[in-house]
Parts: sequence; structure tokens; C-alpha cells
Amino acid sequence: MDLAVPLTRAQIDAAGRLHQRLTRWWHTDAALDLLHTRIPGYGPEAVLIKASTLNALYGTNVYAIARMAEHVGQVMADTDPVEAGLDLAERIARLPPAEGRKQYRFHSFAAKFCHFFVNSERFPILDWYAEEMVRYHLGETNLVHCGDQRYVAFVENATRLAFAGGLPGPTRDLDRYLWLAGVYRYWLRTKKRDINSEILATI
Repeated sequence: MDLAVPLTRAQIDAAGRLHQRLTRWWHTDAALDLLHTRIPGYGPEAVLIKASTLNALYGTNVYAIARMAEHVGQVMADTDPVEAGLDLAERIARLPPAEGRKQYRFHSFAAKFCHFFVNSERFPILDWYAEEMVRYHLGETNLVHCGDQRYVAFVENATRLAFAGGLPGPTRDLDRYLWLAGVYRYWLRTKKRDINSEILATI
């Protein structure tokens, strides 16, 4: 497959080196990894702690976090985390709305929850910057669409990009590149200073 914009290992490696300078970011990831290890399982208290910490550290904008934690607990009670596929993130993203409220989907939260607390290799991180960079490199004609399954489509497209870039799959190395490059391209286009403060300090 020919990429619309080539992706090289050198770009991914450069993002990795920059990541090592962004101490708040790697401390955050290390803290979430530690939380996964120290508080295993998906009981009510464990999920509430994990969901609240993730929402606070990654700013996933889930305001009804206690209700989301209950929802995640219900989803995980019917799930084998060892065998779970991408539909797990789709189910978590669909937080049932309060009565009379509109249905929203929290794909960023769901992807990060599955990444940090289920399996980091099977569940790459989704956010707006990563989606934009995958689209930028693949080009519209190479994109896979999966109906309303936003996360499934993202992972399929990220996997296609990873293979084209010589990676075994959408690993954390690729995630770091997609986010950093996405933030930088956004800044170049808008010159807005509402980006991550650690990134802004490096520009």
C-alpha cells in the first residue's frame, strides 16, 4: 500500500526521544501502569479508582465519572479481558445517557481504559490528534470505514499505517508519534496556544 505521506522509522524514533523529555507524560503513563498492577480486577472500587485517575490525568472529559465507572464495571463483568476484542472499547464508549439526555460516545476514555487496564498491545490509544495523523499519512482513499464503530475503524487504519511504516503493529511508539505530530501539525495550522503545555514549551 502506498501512503499518501510516507512514515519513516526515523520519525517514530524522534518522537520517542522527545517523549523522554516530557516528564509529565511518561510519569502519567507509568502511574497508570502501576495502578493496573497494584489494583487488579474490575470490581466497583477498582474500576472507580482507575476510571477517576484516568479521567483526571488524561483529561478525557467524562463528567459523570461515577456513572461511567458503574457502566465499565457492568461491561467488564460480562467480559473475559484475555479474549476481549475491539468491541469492548465500543461497548465502554457507549455510556447509557441519563433520562432525557442525548447519547454521547466516549471513545477516547474507552480506548485509554482498555489500553492501560486491559491490554496495551491490543488496544491502541485513540484521540483526535492520532486520528488526524492516521488520516494524513494513509490518505482518504486508503482509509477503512466501519460504520459507527469509530474505534474499530481507527485501529484497523492505525494497523495499516504501522505495517506500511515497518512496525509490527500500532504500539506505544506509534501512539507517541501520532500524538506529538498531531499536536504539532495542529499548532502549525492554527498557531493556537491551547495545546499541551509541555509540548508548547518545546516549540
